[in-house]
Amino acid sequence: MLAAAYEYLRTSPPFKRWKLPHADEVSFSVIEHKRNAADHCVSRKQHSIRVAYNNIHDTNSLIEVIAHEMIHAYQDGVLKTGSRRTDHNKEFVRLAARVCKLHGWNLRFFID
Repeated sequence: MLAAAYEYLRTSPPFKRWKLPHADEVSFSVIEHKRNAADHCVSRKQHSIRVAYNNIHDTNSLIEVIAHEMIHAYQDGVLKTGSRRTDHNKEFVRLAARVCKLHGWNLRFFID
């Protein structure tokens, strides 16, 4: 389901122009976490997205969380901005605002 959500988003704007790796090249895992819904990291050019099952309550929140991590993937892996994964800097907010506008999500909740 995580890979399918990622691929769905990867083929939609604005992600389709970001040259993100295909889902087959991303490591997906389900974890338990007390407060985070998900995280992303790049190690040796391998992207990894982990989603906390206990913090995802419906399909829409799963899609939103994957989209959020895809912005981090774009910053960390494609743009190579050097920003830490946890940084929701100006660039992240700008990209998130575009994603939220196109997909109908609330930016305030998307960034949290």
